[in-house]
Amino acid sequence: MNKAAKENAMDRKALFDGVRFLMRAEEIALRQGVACQLKTVLGPPESPCGMKLVFGASDEALLRRLWTEADIGFRIEDE
Repeated sequence: MNKAAKENAMDRKALFDGVRFLMRAEEIALRQGVACQLKTVLGPPESPCGMKLVFGASDEALLRRLWTEADIGFRIEDE
């Protein structure tokens, strides 16, 4: 994989405490121009809302800051 493809790879996932947090987090990410995708998961215990938001590692610091400022409950892991 070349350097540009690695940077654009969606290799991080964010899990949220509920659907409203997930939807707000996606809205914030999209407003900032962050490429992200909603995907389903098996549900608890991995994610109480059954969904995850997948994005590139290069956007992690920005999203962590924005979501923390918005008081969104989340955790970020490798995809």
